[in-house]
Amino acid sequence: MQRIAWAASLLLTLSATIGCSSEDPAEDAGCRVETVNADPSFRAEILPIFQGSCTFSSSCHGDKNKSQVKLYLGKKKPNEAKGVLPMTEQEVSDMLAGIIGRPSGTAPAVNVITAGDANASFLMHKLDGTQTQQGFQCEAQESDLDDPCGDSMPQTASEILCENERDTIRNWINAGAKDN
Repeated sequence: MQRIAWAASLLLTLSATIGCSSEDPAEDAGCRVETVNADPSFRAEILPIFQGSCTFSSSCHGDKNKSQVKLYLGKKKPNEAKGVLPMTEQEVSDMLAGIIGRPSGTAPAVNVITAGDANASFLMHKLDGTQTQQGFQCEAQESDLDDPCGDSMPQTASEILCENERDTIRNWINAGAKDN
């Protein structure tokens, strides 16, 4: 009986570790963005980064009802062969309404995204790995072992997003976090 409990615990740990990493190991090693655009398009540039890094399963941020800290960053990367269709216009609008100008579930005094100000956006600090250095009053989540503000995101087997990806998201936020 103890072996079954141990195996189940190991499986859950591995699922959490691997489940929020890229489905394509080649993407983990590289960067999805070659050139940083000063005014990036959400649908063409930002959403693919989210879908390639943050929305793999309900254990991450890809399910409206079950995402960690109630942060939904869109459906999984479209894959018609697996029955995953692109997000509809309404789904994208609803997702953005849930993250722009809304308090963070972890640091309620800070918005997930503050349009026009990446430095005032909790999401950007999580992506940069600077959330623990900002003096935010964070409410510890069940999965946070080291700090109530949580780990850097995405929690992958490798490192945080590459600099070009983070700068693209930063530029999108600073340009007003438009639905474009």
